[in-house]
Amino acid sequence: MAIDAKTQKGMDTIKDFCAVLEEKKLKFTQKGDFIVEFNAVSKDIPIRIGMGVQLDKEVLYMCSGIPIRIPEEKRVEMAVAVSSVNQTLSIGRFNYDIFRGQLFFEINNSYAGSTLGKELYKYLIDTSVEAIDEYNDLFLKLARGLITLEEFLKRQMV
Repeated sequence: MAIDAKTQKGMDTIKDFCAVLEEKKLKFTQKGDFIVEFNAVSKDIPIRIGMGVQLDKEVLYMCSGIPIRIPEEKRVEMAVAVSSVNQTLSIGRFNYDIFRGQLFFEINNSYAGSTLGKELYKYLIDTSVEAIDEYNDLFLKLARGLITLEEFLKRQMV
């Protein structure tokens, strides 16, 4: 049975992405044909990132859960903080589930009509790790009440 062009392109994207993970010496596990999970190196926390392709839309996506639980009394403040941070990011975004008090970092990139290269994959990985490194401590301090929302916003702007 022949593989359609979108499926082949998705498989090639995963294969090339895994080659970059090997070059960067990052441990990874392939979950089926279109999902890879890997551990990234961070300054202060372990980062587990999932990467996959959405065949119908020809999109590569990456997502990492941030290991912080937001208590109910801090969830509205965290929504404001996440929104403020997202305004400063040129690529990627923090996603926040206000009902569960969970934070995620996500990046996606279309490969429709193009071929993504190794340099872009490295950039997406590095950008994810840098964004999580830059903001996880501030998010944690806000969640634990160690800083106020006002202090968060002032520090985030520095």
